Amino acid sequence: QGFNRAQINLAFLYEKGRGVNIDLNRALELYRQASQLPEAIVIDRSELEQSRRETEALRRDLQAKGSELDSSRREQESLRRNLQAKGSELESSRQKQEALRRSLQARSSELSRARQEFNQKESTLQRDRERLRQELEQRPTTGLSPAEQQKVEQMRADVERQNRELTQKQEQIRQLEEQSKHQGAKLESLQNEGSSIKEHLAQ
Repeated sequence: QGFNRAQINLAFLYEKGRGVNIDLNRALELYRQASQLPEAIVIDRSELEQSRRETEALRRDLQAKGSELDSSRREQESLRRNLQAKGSELESSRQKQEALRRSLQARSSELSRARQEFNQKESTLQRDRERLRQELEQRPTTGLSPAEQQKVEQMRADVERQNRELTQKQEQIRQLEEQSKHQGAKLESLQNEGSSIKEHLAQ
């Protein structure tokens, strides 16, 4: 058994070239003798070299495939992040559209109320004007008593005040219409932006 161990050690030296020239055939023969194999083991150097070349080719191919896989993973990760970003943009656009839609509805309701108030004040003003005209036709201002003159002046003041209120309501309505128009255009822009993001995600 000690002799066999010595043969194995010597075979290792020939295999690795430790203190002697590398001789794989001699190393294999010593390994065979130590293992008491019946037949000699012969290495075909051409086959060994071919095997080494094939192994090296396979190693390079494996490295190339690994690089391709890493590149593919990086591309997938980039696409995933881009998809998440686009999804966040789409959600943000939806939230903005919803908030703008609610604001537009509130503006529309406010505009409708303003128009109703304007119509009511306009009707009231027309009635007061007609009443004042009738009062003046029935009684010339030169023949009125101080109390009646004061009443006429009060009616005139009321008409003027209502005129000013009517003008203010008209300006309020105009501003509300401008705001509604601006918000409508902004909503349309957001809807177009959302459609563009959806088309990008579908590609």
